[in-house]
Amino acid sequence: MLFDTHSHVKPWSHDSSQTIEQLLDDTAKKGLAGICLTDHYEKDMFYERGYEDIFDPDDYFAALSPLRLDPKTAAAQGKPAFLIGAELGWLPHLCNHLLWLTASYPFDSIIMSMHVFDGKDPYVDEHFFDEGIEKVYPKSIAAMLEMITSVSDYDILGHFDYVSRYYKQGNAKMLYKHAPDEFDSLFRKLSEDGKCLEINTKTTVRMRSMGYSYAESFPDQAFIRRFLELGGEHISIGSDSHHYGDSALIFDEMKDWLIAAGVNKLTYFVDREPVEYKIY
Repeated sequence: MLFDTHSHVKPWSHDSSQTIEQLLDDTAKKGLAGICLTDHYEKDMFYERGYEDIFDPDDYFAALSPLRLDPKTAAAQGKPAFLIGAELGWLPHLCNHLLWLTASYPFDSIIMSMHVFDGKDPYVDEHFFDEGIEKVYPKSIAAMLEMITSVSDYDILGHFDYVSRYYKQGNAKMLYKHAPDEFDSLFRKLSEDGKCLEINTKTTVRMRSMGYSYAESFPDQAFIRRFLELGGEHISIGSDSHHYGDSALIFDEMKDWLIAAGVNKLTYFVDREPVEYKIY
């Protein structure tokens, strides 16, 4: 049984259409061991109607804490675990604020993510790729290294291949060879700090929508092999679910891909502590 470490619901994430009830229903139907809710906390970002893309953490925990179900209790009840986390959107000036947030509230898991690079978000900025992926991809990975160096209080590095979802001019799939030095530096830092690398299945689904074949849609296995070679220990699998039915999207397929890449265990977090489980 797998554990989904990345999901979103409304009203806490502006771009989600599913409710918490739908998420929990989907989690049970998929036969997951559990799921962690990781709603967007994107301070100083205004995607819709002029509202800052953050949730009130007091309201968040007031609403969700009664639903939290730790893995041991969940297993005893024959239910999936439900944990409470957040996906933090990093900007260089937010370091102290994000450290305050993670220290002030009882999150189970913190995903640190980048959606904005040099003031541009590929999700909304049509000129993001003007330099070409030969320059953009290495820059994006170098920026992630800056992020995890400046803010150490997190558990999971979210969707390292995020930018590749939005390239529309040709072969979008991110490869290790696009930025080997940058990836080595990033993976080495993750390893040294004992942090977790997320494999986000939403990117694979996106690659398929772009026309990649089943086999080619999966991430480059060189990422996993190099992460392990450099001492990386923790890998998580996240669906990045925003809509009902998307929890654990292609998880069984991704599990097989991970095993083929040399992975035999995955990680999720409870009370900010890693929990490992075997996948074969």
